[in-house]
Amino acid sequence: MVVKQEGGTNPKPAQRFSKEAFLHWAAKLRSQEGEIHAVYEACGFGFSLQRQLSALGIQCRVVCPQKLDEQNKRVKTDGLDAKALCLKLGPLCSG
Repeated sequence: MVVKQEGGTNPKPAQRFSKEAFLHWAAKLRSQEGEIHAVYEACGFGFSLQRQLSALGIQCRVVCPQKLDEQNKRVKTDGLDAKALCLKLGPLCSG
């Protein structure tokens, strides 16, 4: 699942991509919009996705899996997790 946020606006709704389609989409964004940041939780991709995004000129961080339901709503979906990571990315990029 992928969530896009532009500037300080609210994140867009989550979208589902295959890995190949995501890399194509990310490359297109990079060519149109300049600086792009990405974050994902460490998973089965290992660091291959991070290396592929870096090769496209996208700054990518891989973070440890974490509890993203800080309000204990007990609702867990990939889309909600993607949005939470997107919102947490801002402080990672400014430091």
